Amino acid sequence: MPPRNTAQTTGRNSGGPWPRVLEHDRLTYQAATGAAVRSLRAFRTGPGHVTCIVTEQGPGMSVTNAVHQVHQAIQALWPHDGVRVIEHYPSAGRDPEHYDEAFRNPRGSLAWRRVPLAALVAEFGPELPRS
Repeated sequence: MPPRNTAQTTGRNSGGPWPRVLEHDRLTYQAATGAAVRSLRAFRTGPGHVTCIVTEQGPGMSVTNAVHQVHQAIQALWPHDGVRVIEHYPSAGRDPEHYDEAFRNPRGSLAWRRVPLAALVAEFGPELPRS
């Protein structure tokens, strides 16, 4: 039996004007190479909308290479909400920390675009996962 998607809602807020944190847990998704586990922090960013930041650290296929499975696993956690998926890359050696957002291109395929750190800090404040 494949592992189920796991996450638990904490529903806390840092007390600032930032969106409410729904999640700060692990996401398990089934990829072509087997189960993969990543850190997940989710925010209620509007009525019927959740933004999820998935940190690219851990065993299994990367978030980039398993974007469809990651998106499906997150959508299964919030089936009645629109979801926004942002991949967090912690700094590694000479590679600086950065964030990429999955989006649907005009052909309807999932693709990636860089999100400026300053924009995310303004949106999520101290709750933004950082390395």
